[in-house]
Amino acid sequence: MNKDNLKNLINKFMLVFPPILTFILIFSFFIKDTKIRGIFLGYEDGLAENLTNIFLFIAIIINLISIFSSRVKTKFEIFYLIILTLGCIYFLGEEMSWGQHIFKWKASHEWRDINIQKETNFHNLKGFYGKFFSRIPRACLSAFILIISIFIPLIQIIFKNIKIQSNIILAKPNFYIISGYCLAITMIFRRFKPLLKDLYDKGIIKFNSFAHAFNQTAEINEFCIAMFLLFYIYSIYIYLKERN
Repeated sequence: MNKDNLKNLINKFMLVFPPILTFILIFSFFIKDTKIRGIFLGYEDGLAENLTNIFLFIAIIINLISIFSSRVKTKFEIFYLIILTLGCIYFLGEEMSWGQHIFKWKASHEWRDINIQKETNFHNLKGFYGKFFSRIPRACLSAFILIISIFIPLIQIIFKNIKIQSNIILAKPNFYIISGYCLAITMIFRRFKPLLKDLYDKGIIKFNSFAHAFNQTAEINEFCIAMFLLFYIYSIYIYLKERN
């Protein structure tokens, strides 16, 4: 397989893979059997959780390769890549409770008292700090993703006279636009969470343990963010490679 064929294959993969897997995870939310649903949406060993961790780990490796390569030309580019890397490290660390899910250690008594899930992470802290370390980073990152993958391309389509020069932030949009739209779909899906819960409370939706699945909509959202970060960081890697 030559380089052009490989490049075309990767491009097709990035177009097809995100929506297929995203819709599989969304539909798995409605599976009645909790064991089968857990295969897809389990908190520590489900498909969404594991792929989230794998995507983030690969993204970190790719970004480190870009940082230590000779292709980065300006201090801003180095700074931007470092910020992306630190963000991915924080995201991955929180998802794995900084190693607790792998090494199975028990959190200290003090930490268990202040953490909702008795884990060594920040986003499950009780009260204000839990919201600060969870909602604010997710909201900022989601806004950034929607802006560069949806709003900026739409502006370029509507206002054809506006030409935005290719740069490290926008990189190669065709690599990550689809995963950005997948995130938007999961965000819309999460807006229906109160409606689904209301239907469950009224007895209209009656299958077992459905109430527990409401919290798992966050797993799909986090998966799409991680998937976007992988494709986005890969697009930066390709942009730097082709630029040189």
